[in-house]
Amino acid sequence: ARSFINFDSKGFLVHGQRVFLVSAGIEYARVPHELWADRLLRLQRAGFNCVEVYTFWNFHEPREGVFDFAGDHDLGAFLRLVKDMGMYAIVRVGPYYCAEWDNGGYPLWLKCKPGLRVREPNAVFEQYAGRFFDRLLPIVAANQIDRGGAVILVQLENEHPLGWGVDMPNDYFRWLR
Repeated sequence: ARSFINFDSKGFLVHGQRVFLVSAGIEYARVPHELWADRLLRLQRAGFNCVEVYTFWNFHEPREGVFDFAGDHDLGAFLRLVKDMGMYAIVRVGPYYCAEWDNGGYPLWLKCKPGLRVREPNAVFEQYAGRFFDRLLPIVAANQIDRGGAVILVQLENEHPLGWGVDMPNDYFRWLR
């Protein structure tokens, strides 16, 4: 995607043009889809050209194996709207999001899985998180800037104590990548 987005010591280059990204977070999961355009317009009017979004796992798979990406849950529609409004998107795909969302974004049913440990190398966790990623990541990829979409950056994990810097600290991070 380097011909579409890149960076140097001075900042970001989008389509070969220097762009100063000014981003703010909007959680589409907290806003009815009928109000998405209004909220994005408010961001634009405040000077923002980029929106950061979490893709809460428990929002999209509230019951084991039952995925919802329609209506208020339609991440693809949200990202297309971001593009249509001339903005960029930073998508935080998790699988952990933050303490500000119930259970850090993990589905409640996940707690019942024997042998499960999160945020570290664990085959049980990777099985379920991988199944979610199999549904989530094609939506994000279809909306990347190199495919005509708004997504310019993707963040794996969130606020992990080992996730700072550029090194891969363990097999969990290698699995995520």
